[in-house]
Amino acid sequence: MNIDERIARRRQTSSQPQLVLDYEPLSPLFHPREPIGRGSLLEQLLDQLEPALLGRHPSDLYVWGPKGSGKTAVVKALFRAFNRTIKPETEPIHTTTRVDSVSVFDFVYIDARTAKTRFALYRAILDRLIDESVPTQGVGTAWVQEKLEAALAPTKNGVVVAVDHVGEPETQSILQLQEILQPLQSDLSVVLIGAETPESAGVDGESVINTIECTPYQTHDLVEILTGRLSDSLVRNAVSHDQLREVAEWADGDVHDALSALFTAVIEAEQTDSDYITDNQLQTGFKSVPRPCVPLGRVLALPKSQLLVLNQLTQLPEQALTSVGRATESIAKRDIDLSEGTIKRLIYELSESGITERIPTERDVQVGRSPSRIELRFPYKLLSHREFGSK
Repeated sequence: MNIDERIARRRQTSSQPQLVLDYEPLSPLFHPREPIGRGSLLEQLLDQLEPALLGRHPSDLYVWGPKGSGKTAVVKALFRAFNRTIKPETEPIHTTTRVDSVSVFDFVYIDARTAKTRFALYRAILDRLIDESVPTQGVGTAWVQEKLEAALAPTKNGVVVAVDHVGEPETQSILQLQEILQPLQSDLSVVLIGAETPESAGVDGESVINTIECTPYQTHDLVEILTGRLSDSLVRNAVSHDQLREVAEWADGDVHDALSALFTAVIEAEQTDSDYITDNQLQTGFKSVPRPCVPLGRVLALPKSQLLVLNQLTQLPEQALTSVGRATESIAKRDIDLSEGTIKRLIYELSESGITERIPTERDVQVGRSPSRIELRFPYKLLSHREFGSK
């Protein structure tokens, strides 16, 4: 945000208390154009990708680290900068035949959460490389692969593709992605981004893929990030410096969890028409974020049917969550276009993927399997907020 915008916000007046000026910077899903506190990671990425600036294919790369450590923010910001600064403004528009002869790399970012199959991945890459519309249905994987190979062939140097959130329960593993992209390997360099260690992800010491570790934020860096985010989203003095430090220490280097807790505290404050966050509201924010916490981006990328049932679970009273059966019956009584059997199946699927957790509880009569209490493993109060568009 520029200085003029900051001054304009300071001049805003209202007869009613106003806490939130802009929800977007407060969202754990928002990534700023200029990430803070990740200079070392940025330099390591530049070292690895520098060959592309000189017209050569960089080695494949795996960037790994815990949730909320800034991996996505830095890679997306760097790719935007590459595409903004490397290509001349007069570069010809791409077509499906890629007849242009500009000897620069394209830098393409793909979210594996929305490109879960070979077809979806090929289509996503092709869609970033050409201006013409790429069908989402009615064509097969072979057709999309042929078009993608044709789009890549005229390029002198190739494309660097970043595939984010690999190795999650709903996404492809590194080994699967390497197999999928192997037919395009001569024209592609790949940056894979995930949370697993290289050993767990299948990247051994003899692999041709390089690795970069992204460690959690230090407390002072996280305070600086939160300060910048809140200066763009809340009125002045809505959160004190001591409160921000408390959030940073509680979050233990995880910016996703820190912002989720703050956003929940803001929701609590809005309900009382307050123009600042109280300590009690902040504590409510902390309690609303389970540890460990499933990223909200994973939740919102779920299939519509699972997301529908999950949103219903967030609205049930605690008593209805004491067993899968009670939760199923409660949801089935609502205005929802799913059968009771389907609802139960989806509840079990959410548990198997780790979005929720079933905690065994004791029963009065020890006959049959013990019931399981359902616990939500994500910042559930955010799911129904208008910022995230969930119905």
